[in-house]
Amino acid sequence: MTKNNHPFDTEWHLSLTELQEYSRGKLSRADEHRIELHLMECRLCSDALNGLSELKDPMRLVNITRELHSRAKHKNQYRKKIFSSIQLVSILLILLLLILIGFIGAYFLYAK
Repeated sequence: MTKNNHPFDTEWHLSLTELQEYSRGKLSRADEHRIELHLMECRLCSDALNGLSELKDPMRLVNITRELHSRAKHKNQYRKKIFSSIQLVSILLILLLLILIGFIGAYFLYAK
């Protein structure tokens, strides 16, 4: 583990699997010791472990996480740009051309 303890850095924080296995007592003595040392230093993981212990149905957390990921993926999938880059350049060129035609027409109209 590195010492970069950014709240969402998975290299520093314990994974959900590690927390679940620790709470169930399914780890080796070495892994258990490593996790306990981390829990003494990291309030976020310690709070996460406390939250896991308060859940009546541990699979509920997994289902909630999957549902949130699914919603985020679905929402981002249908986010659409109004114009692509090529369409935007084309529209700007057409507008520039119309403005130029307007200036040329005004020039010949008032030049007489």
